[in-house]
Amino acid sequence: MKRFITIQLLLLASAVLLLVSVTKSNAMPIFARKYGFKCSYCHTTIPRLNETGFRFRAAGFRLPSDIGGPQPDENYQLGNYLAIALTGALSNNTTNPPGAASTSTFSMGLDQIMVAAAGAMTPEMSGDVHLMYDPMSGTFGLDKAYAQYTTGAENGFFTAKLGVLDPFQGYQASDEAMGLSDPLIKADAAVGPNGSTLFTSGGLPQFGLELGYTWPTTAVRASVLGGVFNSSGQPMPVEGTGGKPVGPSQNSVDFQLFVTQFLNQEGAGLSGYFYMGSIDLPTGVSSSSPDSNVFQDKFIRYAIYGTLPISSFQVLAGWQQGTDNSWDSTTFAKGSDFSSSGFFGELDYQLAPLLGVGVRYDQFDPWTKQSDNLINGVAGFVNYAVGDGLQFVGEYQSLTTQQGPGQKETDGSFGINVIWIH
Repeated sequence: MKRFITIQLLLLASAVLLLVSVTKSNAMPIFARKYGFKCSYCHTTIPRLNETGFRFRAAGFRLPSDIGGPQPDENYQLGNYLAIALTGALSNNTTNPPGAASTSTFSMGLDQIMVAAAGAMTPEMSGDVHLMYDPMSGTFGLDKAYAQYTTGAENGFFTAKLGVLDPFQGYQASDEAMGLSDPLIKADAAVGPNGSTLFTSGGLPQFGLELGYTWPTTAVRASVLGGVFNSSGQPMPVEGTGGKPVGPSQNSVDFQLFVTQFLNQEGAGLSGYFYMGSIDLPTGVSSSSPDSNVFQDKFIRYAIYGTLPISSFQVLAGWQQGTDNSWDSTTFAKGSDFSSSGFFGELDYQLAPLLGVGVRYDQFDPWTKQSDNLINGVAGFVNYAVGDGLQFVGEYQSLTTQQGPGQKETDGSFGINVIWIH
C-alpha cells in the first residue's frame, strides 16, 4: 500500500511539472488577457473577489466605467472569451463512527475539466457559460449558462440575467471559500423528522431571472428561480389519479434576495441573504397511491455575512437561520415546523498577493429542537496562485458530529487541488 501511494505521489508531481512547463508559455486567465490586468486586481485569493472584482462581475465582466461604451476587444479574439481549466485532486478521508472501526479512503487523479466562455460582447450584453466534466464518474454538468443585460453608468447601473444562474454570488465572507470546503451553513442541509431537506444555500445552479441594481457602495439582487428538485432516488412526484399533478412544487418558483453593503475603502462589507422556496420530499409512507409519496416543504433561509480587514488579516463571519415544514406520518398531515441554524468564524492572513492562509471554525445545528445532533468543524487551508494560470489549494478539515447522548462521529479530511487554467 505504501508503495502504491508513493507511485501515485510521483505521478502527481510529474503532472505538476508538466503543467508548469506548459503554463510558462502564454497561459493567462481570460479577463487578464483582455484587459491587461494582474489577477490581484480583482482577487484577494482566487476565486475570492475584492470590491473591484465584485463590481467587475456585477457589471457583466466589464469595468463599470465601460458600461454602454466600446469594448476593449472590438475584434473579439477567441482567447479573450474562452478558457479551459484542469483540476487534479489528491484527498484522504478518515471516518471514526461511534462503536465501530474507522475507515479511510484515498483518491488521486484528474478531478474536473471545465470549459468556460464568458465576457462582455456588446456595450450592454454579456454572458457566462461553464461546462463541467468529471472524469472519475464520466458525467457532464452545466454550472451556469446565462445572458446579462447591463445599462446605466459607473455610479449606478441596472442588470438583468436570464438562464442557468449560480444564485449565490456574494462578497468575501459570502463569496466562494479560500480553501476546498464551504462553511457548514452553506454546505449542509437541515435534517428534520423526515430526514434531510436536501437544500443547501451554497449556490445550487438553477434556471431563473435575476434583476439587480448596483450603487457605489450598495448592490441589490432579486431572483426568481426554478427551484431545487429531489434527485436523491427517493419517491418522486408523479401524475396522480384524476389527472392532477401530485408534486405540489411542480409549478412553483423560488425567490432569493441578496444585498451587499461596502463599509469602507479597506474592503469591509456586509451581505444579507434571504431565500424562500419549496421542494417535494418523501413522506416516508409506502403506498400504492402517488398522493402519499411526497409532501411540500416550504422553507426559508436567511443569513448575514461580514468581512473586516485588519492590516494583512481578514476577519470573516456568517450566521444563518432556517425554517422547514415536516410531515406527520401518523396523522397523515402537515407536522410542526422545525428550525436549523449555524455560524462560522474565519481568520485569513495575506502573505503576498494571491497567497493566503486561513483557519475557520464551523458550527451547524440541523434541527435546533433535537438534542445531541450538533456538527462542529475546524478547517485550515492555504491558497496560492503561482502565476500563468497555475494554482495550489490545500486544506485539512476535522468534523465532529453528535449522534445521540454520548455518541459522536469524527471525520478528518486532507486534500490538495492543483488547478491550471488557460
